[in-house]
Amino acid sequence: MFQTFPSITELDQTVRGYLYKYKYTLLPSTEKVLKCIWRNAGEVYGVCHCTVEKIATEAKISERQVGRALNQLIKLNVISRVPTYKENGAQSRNLLVIQPDFNYTAISKEDDEAGLS
Repeated sequence: MFQTFPSITELDQTVRGYLYKYKYTLLPSTEKVLKCIWRNAGEVYGVCHCTVEKIATEAKISERQVGRALNQLIKLNVISRVPTYKENGAQSRNLLVIQPDFNYTAISKEDDEAGLS
């Protein structure tokens, strides 16, 4: 269905890479939303199951700003939204999945030893 990260280190490197790559593109509220998703993607690396209300509370922005930020992150292919459903068929909260970008997670052994990562 979707690909997740094998380790928290690769998740951290990918998100930092996205923040660097889109440094001048992301609005401050979008950056706050991405960091909130990143903090709450712990059970399964890269998968956040927070509601819009919880993200808005943690990021200290409005729910409308969260919605706009999520749409921008989806458009940039930084995250994807996966709908989930209850047993009775009703829609439950969406999963927010940080998309792996292995350009940012490929650290050579030499770079790691030299302390460049």
